[in-house]
Formats: sequence, structure tokens, C-alpha cells
Amino acid sequence: VKPETEIRAAEPMRLARIFSFTRWQSALESDYPNGVFWVKTLGQFVSIQLLVQAVGLVSGVFLVRTLSKTDYAFFTLANTMQAMMTLLADVGISSGVSSIGGRVWQDRFRFGQLINTALQLRRSLVLVSVAVISPILFWLLFSNGAAAGYAAVISLVVLLSLGFQVTSGVLAVVPRLHLQVARVQKLDMLASGVRFGLLCLAYATMLNAVTALFAAAATFAISNLVLQRWSRQIVDRNAPVNEEDRAALWAIVRKQAPNDIDDCVQGQITVWLISIFCSTQNIAEIGALIGAARPADPPIGAKSLRRALDKQNLRLMSDATPAPIWSE
Repeated sequence: VKPETEIRAAEPMRLARIFSFTRWQSALESDYPNGVFWVKTLGQFVSIQLLVQAVGLVSGVFLVRTLSKTDYAFFTLANTMQAMMTLLADVGISSGVSSIGGRVWQDRFRFGQLINTALQLRRSLVLVSVAVISPILFWLLFSNGAAAGYAAVISLVVLLSLGFQVTSGVLAVVPRLHLQVARVQKLDMLASGVRFGLLCLAYATMLNAVTALFAAAATFAISNLVLQRWSRQIVDRNAPVNEEDRAALWAIVRKQAPNDIDDCVQGQITVWLISIFCSTQNIAEIGALIGAARPADPPIGAKSLRRALDKQNLRLMSDATPAPIWSE
């Protein structure tokens, strides 16, 4: 039997071994390797996404505090109609590319066929969306006091942003299916920082609805250029359109279009009604409230992880060798 003094002396060391983080970490990694991996992945992902969302929130508050109510009303109308055109130009194509791409993402040529097919379909849909929505946008701006030239410039900047978004929405699926989360998060951080920097520069010179919208368009352009470069490294951008993919994507569009149109109307009807029956001050106020509740659209990184964890995509990808998670 050990003396009582030796037992007391050994007690702190025994407790240290019991509560050792390294020991518990090793035990968890040996017993639950997948669980520990996803906890680390989610922790790193959430920390960066919180920073991205914080920058977006700061940019939104900055616009609320610096733009005049009239300009902020025009900015709200432009953002509302741009979101509607973006949704109507997709109606399930991005989801369809993710689902079909889960089976072909390792085949450079086949994946390129899918991407080019989706881009062709989205360009067709965006023409319809622009033809329907852009005259409404111009009319809403003009009827709420914007000069015809000013309303035209705002509409052109919105169409410029839409053009970049149409391509980026499809190309973002490429790093998403390869689960290059860290790489995409860097793009999110770059886009958020550039937008805030451009807004500060515009505030020092001339900040209005046009320059605020142009700052957003510039970030979309940067994201588009980076995604174009990444996609060429992974897929064959010269691959021809695949008719089977076209038929599958059209089937998804026909099925999802009614729901997306309904969501689009329900989500924007408040701004429409206020813009028709109320003043620009009321539009600015509702725009500020909407911006406070939803400071920014989900960044590409958030969509990447959401798609990566989607059960259907994981099931489609389960037959192939998984791609690296945190590849640079």
C-alpha cells in the first residue's frame, strides 16, 4: 500500500491525464474519425463565414447611414428587381447541375459538357427574364421620381451585374462539387472586402445609388473572373453541349419554375406595393428593414458547404473517390 503522501502527490498528475485535451482528442479521432473531421471543418467554415457576413452587414449599415433616402429607395428597387431576374434566370438549373454533376465531376470532359449546357440554358432564360423585368424596373424608378437618364443608368448597372451572376451561378458549382471550401471562402472574403473598399472610395467622391450598385457589380465581376479561371483548371470549357443534360435540366426547370415564381412574387410583393402606392421615403425605410434582417445574400462558400452536405449530392458522389476537402 502506497503512503498517503505519495497518493496525494500523484493526484494532480492523474487528473491532468484524465482531462488532457490531447488524450481526449486522440480517443475521439480513433473512435469517431468522421465526426471529428466534420467538427473541425464546420468550425473553420463557420468562423470565416461569420467574418464574411459581418463585412456584409457593415457594408449594408454603411449604405443606410450614408445614402440619401431617395437614392436608397432607388437602390432598394434595383436590388429587388435584380434578385427577381436572377431567380427567374435560374429556376433550378444550379440545383440540377449539382445533382447531375455529382455523377460526372471527376470526368473533365463530361463535366465540361454539363457546365456549358447549363450556361446555354441560363442565357436563354436570362433573356426572357430581362425582357419582362427590366421595363418594370425602369417604370418603378421613373414613377418614383428618378430622371429618365438616371433610371436608365441604374437599369444598365443592374443588367451588368446580372450578366456576371448568370455565369457565376453555374461556374460556382465546379469548386462546390470538388469541395474546395477554403478556396471559395477566400473568394468570398475578397469580394466582401472589395465591395466595402469601393463603397468607402465612393463615399469620399460621389456616393449615390449608381455607385453603390456599381460596387456590387464590380465584386460580381471579380468573382466571375476568378471562377472562370478555376473552372478552366478543372473542366473542359470547350466541350460541346450534351443533349441528355439539356433534357434533364429542362425537366428540372419545368418542375421548379412554378415554385420559384411563387417565391419570387411573395418575397418581393411588399416592395412592389410600397413603390406603387407610397413614397420613396417608405421604400427606403422598408429597404433598410429588409437589409437589417438579411444583410447579404449567402456567399459562395455558404452555398458550397450547403450543397456539399446535401444528402442527394453525397449519395450521387458516393460511388466515386471523394475529392480533397480543403484543397487550395
